[in-house]
Amino acid sequence: MLIILTADFTPAIKNSFIRDGTFHQVYGLSLIAFFASMLAYLFTLFINIRIFHFWKKRSQRKYF
Repeated sequence: MLIILTADFTPAIKNSFIRDGTFHQVYGLSLIAFFASMLAYLFTLFINIRIFHFWKKRSQRKYF
């Protein structure tokens, strides 16, 4: 993630095929996508723990 963020703020060389604006359009939102992915992961982990404890309580610790 740090490499992409650094590359986004570093200007392209003069004879590059990809311009700065194009690179930013493609990779500029990577940080937002990274944090959205982490948020979704933590949310589903929380839901998974809640479901596990529900079934643990419901089965009276018979299978867990």
